[in-house]
Amino acid sequence: MPKSKRSHRNKKKSGALWPIVKAALLASAAVLILIVIFTGVLYLEWLPESSIPLLNGIFKVVGAALAGLLVGRSLTERLWLFGGLAAALFQALATGCMGIFLGGLQLRPSLVGDILLAAVIGGAVAYAFFSLSKKKT
Repeated sequence: MPKSKRSHRNKKKSGALWPIVKAALLASAAVLILIVIFTGVLYLEWLPESSIPLLNGIFKVVGAALAGLLVGRSLTERLWLFGGLAAALFQALATGCMGIFLGGLQLRPSLVGDILLAAVIGGAVAYAFFSLSKKKT
């Protein structure tokens, strides 16, 4: 008996979850490496402590863009959506880890703004990756 189209579509949608989670985790690992390098640079006093807020923002953007790029490499459909979800998950993971290390997490509108901004960046990067790779072929 042939499989119905409905079961095939549901399987395809659930297959996008793992690339999203994997992209968010890999982006988190990459940003963690950047943070360790930046900590060493601060320890050696090559940069002043006043550079922390600037680089914190840069790390957020780099992580969101990397999550979107990794999803763009893994999936072929609705990249803007999946890139945005991966980047939002990355930002949620980063915010959750920060809350664990600081001993508590206060939900503020700026956290929601950070997650939404990460989703826009990740979706835009994933869509750009898709459109560039489509033009090459």
